[in-house]
Amino acid sequence: SMCQIGTEGCYSLSALLASPKISHTACITTLDLSNNTIKDEGLGILFQAFTQHAQDYQRLPLPLVRKLLLSNCGLYHGCGLFIALHLFFGEICLFPDLEVLDLSYNSITPDAFRTVLEALTSKCGAATVVKVVDFSECHLGPLAFVYLLDTLKQLTETPSPLRKLIVSGHHFGAESEKVQQLAPRYLTVEVQVPTPKEGDLTPIRRRASRHSINQRDPSGTPSNGNRNTSNSSNPKAATPTARGGSEYVAHTTPHRGRAQ
Repeated sequence: SMCQIGTEGCYSLSALLASPKISHTACITTLDLSNNTIKDEGLGILFQAFTQHAQDYQRLPLPLVRKLLLSNCGLYHGCGLFIALHLFFGEICLFPDLEVLDLSYNSITPDAFRTVLEALTSKCGAATVVKVVDFSECHLGPLAFVYLLDTLKQLTETPSPLRKLIVSGHHFGAESEKVQQLAPRYLTVEVQVPTPKEGDLTPIRRRASRHSINQRDPSGTPSNGNRNTSNSSNPKAATPTARGGSEYVAHTTPHRGRAQ
């Protein structure tokens, strides 16, 4: 996560992860590529390298992966086809034990959204144990909402291992109530982002990049050259801290009885 890996860097990364010395001995359960601009092309490079490895050595390069985190990776249209082909419909299922698929904070097109949903519910694909899929903040529009309703109807008729579907951060309008009405009982669908309450530690996810991360040098000066203007006289002032693309903000109320 946040390693500034671009599309070209995926060639080196795939060569490393698919090398016999690494893949035959590593016990990698989480593949976290979040906050790297690998884009659709980079995802295709990785999946193709893993597939080639499986064909050459008659074994999967990363067979124990249970979490595939692709949040804020610049994915757009082609990601849906790559995911469906290499994780569900292809002759080789790269991650047979995959349980969590995070596609949040990507500008995923409605067609790509539909392709992934169809892969999750299709009887023709490989047996899947995916339990959680995150599409939050993916700029989904009205057409994607129609695809979502169709998928929920299908999941009601044909049960699936899927237990949680996150589509928060989208403007589906007043008809968003239909999601809860159509969702089967075994499936939790998150549609709206909860409002943080005062006094709670509420996770606030944002798009992280080399420009948005507030890196500091030992002198306390942010990387953008601006001095830290936080009020040091208030020891309870909460300062957001970036952690792997997420930051936790403490909402506090100053104690009025204490001398300033």
